[in-house]
Amino acid sequence: MSDVLYDVPNDEFNYKLTYPEIGQSAFLAKEALSARLRLEAYEPDVQRRVATWSDPVWSLTGDPVMPTKVPDMDYGGSLHHPAELDRSSEVPSDSMSVEDQLVFLSMAELDDFLRPLVGRVKELVGLAGAEEDQQALNPLSLRGFFRFLYLHRSRIVSRPQLILTTEGLLRAIWRRSRDHRIGIRFLDDRMVSFVTFLPDGARPTQINRVGGESSIEGFFRCVSIDSLSD
Repeated sequence: MSDVLYDVPNDEFNYKLTYPEIGQSAFLAKEALSARLRLEAYEPDVQRRVATWSDPVWSLTGDPVMPTKVPDMDYGGSLHHPAELDRSSEVPSDSMSVEDQLVFLSMAELDDFLRPLVGRVKELVGLAGAEEDQQALNPLSLRGFFRFLYLHRSRIVSRPQLILTTEGLLRAIWRRSRDHRIGIRFLDDRMVSFVTFLPDGARPTQINRVGGESSIEGFFRCVSIDSLSD
């Protein structure tokens, strides 16, 4: 079966892709390509980290074909459907300064969950400037925080307390109770360090402390919780 070269317009891009002569609708092909372009823009080496991607195909005859689910992607070691990453374009670029990121975020369509967090970051930036021994907010730490929020939004039930460490890193803290606390420090826009204080299921009076580092994508695989809430 031969392959044929197609033009697939996608907003600012016009990619020429090769597809087999059978398959799905042009609409699905464009949507799947759009998802892949977002991923490539989000992380340049994504092609080396995608394990289960197979290119969408569409009919040569133009006959309508019922779309099927685009294969899940192995992104950074965990499975995500492209729809879960649709908001990646709302994350500031890794080349932006803190000031530029705050302008970018202020111009975005923030919901009631995010708006107070952006306000808190602005407050921390102002406070850091008044402290003699306080390092300025690290721009990659700020970007990592919002990457985390967008990637795991469905698991984040409540807003965290947000503080700035003396090293200029953002730390988010969720306190469900005195004995149930989770802190995440954003080392850059890819990695976090974390510490959890959680009651032991078998011995309620015993508090388990677990700490470590993980990728932003893999955080929930490293901790024994399903969501973050106060």
